[in-house]
Amino acid sequence: MTPSRTAGVRTAYGPGRPRAPGLGPVSARAPGVIRAADGRVIGQGGFMGTAQVCLIGAVMLLGLVGVLTPGVPGTLLCWAAVMWWATREHTSLTWGVLAAATGLLAVVQVVVWLLPPRRIRDSGVTWHTVLVAGSVAIAGFFLLPVLGAVLGFVGAIYVSERVRLGGGHRTAWTATRTAMRAVGGSVLIELLACLIVVGAWIGAVIAG
Repeated sequence: MTPSRTAGVRTAYGPGRPRAPGLGPVSARAPGVIRAADGRVIGQGGFMGTAQVCLIGAVMLLGLVGVLTPGVPGTLLCWAAVMWWATREHTSLTWGVLAAATGLLAVVQVVVWLLPPRRIRDSGVTWHTVLVAGSVAIAGFFLLPVLGAVLGFVGAIYVSERVRLGGGHRTAWTATRTAMRAVGGSVLIELLACLIVVGAWIGAVIAG
């Protein structure tokens, strides 16, 4: 009997064909294998196991950190992780996420390229401050999607500048605006795009 695929799951028998004795309905999706109702493995699926999904998540996290770290291709890492996931899963949802991620990250790279080059030394802000601001933005994104990342990033730079300069609100806000023009704007745009991609991936994994 020829195996057939229905809804992305390999079944032991095609529609309308009788099942062999002892072979109940195919169980729900399981990572990497297709099992019968009695637990026997009856085929191999294209779905990723938990370890592989966690590894992809780790690569994406490294990509987010890479956006905040000079010399690390963070955006490329996030995109490569999505491509790896999509080519392993082979579903319309995964290909859709990959296509959307590719388009978004490509547009963002053009926008960042059109922005003035990052002049962190001229702004007086350190990369440590940018890293802290990025970490707060990542946490803020998952607490309040999109808006939380923007508020977290700008707010963290403002607090850091106020502590560093020891002045009042006006001095700290002026320094924050200078930092955003010099380096923060391009970093925030790139980080926000990667966060949207990561969020879409998490949603797709949960949706199955």
